[in-house]
Amino acid sequence: MRPVLMKAARGVVALAVAAAGVVVSAGAAEAEQRPSNAALEPAKWATTDSRRPNETITTGDAVVGAWVDDRGKEHVSKSYFSFDLARFAGKRIVGAAIVGVETHVNDCDKPRSTELWVTKQVGTWTWAEQPREKAKIPGGVGLGCQWDYVEWDAAEAVRQAVAGGQLTVAMRITEQHQDDPAYGRRYSNRLKLFVQYNSAPNTPTGLAVSGKQCGGEPVWVAKSWEGTRLSALTSDPDESAGTPDIRFAWWPQDAPERRTEVVAPLRSGSFGSIHLPDTLTDGGTYAFAARSEDGMDVSAWSETCLFTTDFTRPGKPAVSSEDFPTDIDPAKSFQGVPGEFTFTAAGNADVVAYRWGEGFAQGTVAAESIGGPATVTFTPGDYGYTRIVVNAVDRAGNHSDYTYYDFYVHETAPAVWTERDPEVGFPVDVHLRARQAGAVTFTYTVDGGPERTAPVDPAAPTTISLPAVSLRGPEVKAWTTDAEGGRSAVTTTRIRVNGVSPEIEVAPHPQVAGLPVELSVRATQTGAAGVTYWLDDGPRTTVPLAADGTLRTTFTTDQTGWLTVYATTTSAAGVVSAPAETSSSPTAARRPSPAPTTRTGRRRAAPAWQARSPSPRPAPASPGSGTPWRTARSRRSPRSTARRRCGSPR
Repeated sequence: MRPVLMKAARGVVALAVAAAGVVVSAGAAEAEQRPSNAALEPAKWATTDSRRPNETITTGDAVVGAWVDDRGKEHVSKSYFSFDLARFAGKRIVGAAIVGVETHVNDCDKPRSTELWVTKQVGTWTWAEQPREKAKIPGGVGLGCQWDYVEWDAAEAVRQAVAGGQLTVAMRITEQHQDDPAYGRRYSNRLKLFVQYNSAPNTPTGLAVSGKQCGGEPVWVAKSWEGTRLSALTSDPDESAGTPDIRFAWWPQDAPERRTEVVAPLRSGSFGSIHLPDTLTDGGTYAFAARSEDGMDVSAWSETCLFTTDFTRPGKPAVSSEDFPTDIDPAKSFQGVPGEFTFTAAGNADVVAYRWGEGFAQGTVAAESIGGPATVTFTPGDYGYTRIVVNAVDRAGNHSDYTYYDFYVHETAPAVWTERDPEVGFPVDVHLRARQAGAVTFTYTVDGGPERTAPVDPAAPTTISLPAVSLRGPEVKAWTTDAEGGRSAVTTTRIRVNGVSPEIEVAPHPQVAGLPVELSVRATQTGAAGVTYWLDDGPRTTVPLAADGTLRTTFTTDQTGWLTVYATTTSAAGVVSAPAETSSSPTAARRPSPAPTTRTGRRRAAPAWQARSPSPRPAPASPGSGTPWRTARSRRSPRSTARRRCGSPR
């Protein structure tokens, strides 16, 4: 049977309901606290012997009572044990037990009479100089003759000894039987002390009001949908303990007698918070503190945190700019050219920041001083009518309504265009025209390559020539620079390319699996010399084109269901066109129906209309024959997703 240590009695929690509906606790919080456990072995031990009165014996078992040696001589012994209790200083001792294991019993007919006594602390133990025995420890209970779990209730002894840091006990046989060898016993020298204890939880830290950390100055608190929230962090030095609760106390700074205490139970983690009732006064200053409670012990109160309420929103800020006036000015406000905006509090003395952005508030800039202005730099990335959105933020975090500042931005990015979509593999001329006032130089890149320059002609577009283009089309980035080095905005354009996909047709329609299918291809690519075709993901076949740029060939497939045929052409220079494709759904071949029979079982001759052969299908028309071709859906090069100005520039 193992020892059952004392369980901590829960404090009775008196609850009352405040006028605002907040639970107020007058007693200890009823946290889910689990006392910690420790098992100690003796820091030192010894046995004393009446026949060796000046010796300290530290080997073998712990001997108690009278015993007879091999020579028939009688001895009387006591054993002593000392436990180090320094680790329990300042902790609540919930329960304690000393447990001994009996290793030998002289006479099982005699009842167990082993006692433990708290003794005075001494340096060494001998029979001649025995320490004074001060208090008997209750217990000594065990089952059977020789028991391996003889237990004494040492809770009070440990509580009394904690202050001194050490518990010393004497193990002996009761006085009236001490000299009777029949009562003598031996115990393992590894006497165990089991202690159940609790440490006071740590004082809360991280005090905050509505998410704002407390400091030396009062915290300014704004009005919010969730109200005013007090929060703190707690912890417990005992690793095995449950989570402590946090008791919050708050009061008006000038009326501490109106103190209210509220317990915030913590179900998990170390963060606790409460929401105050909506009775706080606008502009009032309040104080709060917190302490941790684990159901057995409480921490010290934290330092006091002050907070001041501000439930009034500031007015809308004013916005001004010399660089971006609200009236259209041809000499100001250009795309890609930075300028400044100034925000002012418009009489709001407690404004500390401004939230602003293009179209919506997306950034924050601090005021130069409380209630002061702020200046920001803005570079328009686009042209046309633009809006800056601004609101003011006061020191409590209240936001004003928005101020909207509208202005017009003149376009500066150069126009970039081509007269036509170039054929894949051929060069193309790209035209540039400046929109920046006073522009003198174009700078451009092609597909992220090195920067190149070209002079600006105020009277005509500037043309740059690009070599043979691929199906994807080159990406051109261009901007201009004026004589002072000022740059325009950047135009990014991907030149659209004509992929010159071939025209393809398959016949007959519908196709039948296992029967020949005729494929007709007509090239649209300049200088096309060959054609490559394939079915779905199958192998590719390359053959030369006829002199008229066409191909007629047949293929057979056993595939049924959806089938796609692809084809590309290739010029003599090795330039490959964009692929064309056409799709169909071949059907399985039908078995011929049996001829009808007469009632006598003879087969009747087929009617004349069944015997006629179907009309032959005309051959596909040749190019230039005047018969229109079925033009298959072709793949062009992808169009640019960037803004592109086609045709003549504005």
